[in-house]
Amino acid sequence: MRAAFAALPPQDVATLPARMRLLIPEIRCEQLAGRPADVAGEAVVACEGPAKMLLDPATITGADISSASAGRSEQGTWVVTASFKPDAQAKFTNLSRDLAGAQGRLAIVLDNTVISAPEVVGVIPGDVQVTGMFTEPQARALAAQLSGGGELPLTLA
Repeated sequence: MRAAFAALPPQDVATLPARMRLLIPEIRCEQLAGRPADVAGEAVVACEGPAKMLLDPATITGADISSASAGRSEQGTWVVTASFKPDAQAKFTNLSRDLAGAQGRLAIVLDNTVISAPEVVGVIPGDVQVTGMFTEPQARALAAQLSGGGELPLTLA
């Protein structure tokens, strides 16, 4: 019976409850990535590589980001720095406080795919700096994705 889920087109997968999309192994990341955008304010199932993740509803969207840029840290590694619009900064600071206290990760989701999920190590009262093992092209791509703004289907959950 569960094998039928493997044949569902992405638009039908989108109609299933989030927990079902997460827990049924026959629903693959390819199906999840091809579905229409999730409903705002609801839990989301997105993929990081081949792994499915259940994410809380988005707190911040692309419309809340005022700018993002790639650059080198003091240690010489590539990082991405993003700034928020004034009304979104307080929401992001509160989100970072909640995540840091729980040693949580912040998922950056674009087109139903997790493009980065850094661990939040402390409260972030200002610009956010995403660090990792980025190459220059990866850092520039992430900065471009974050600074798309407007109706960009980007969420931070």
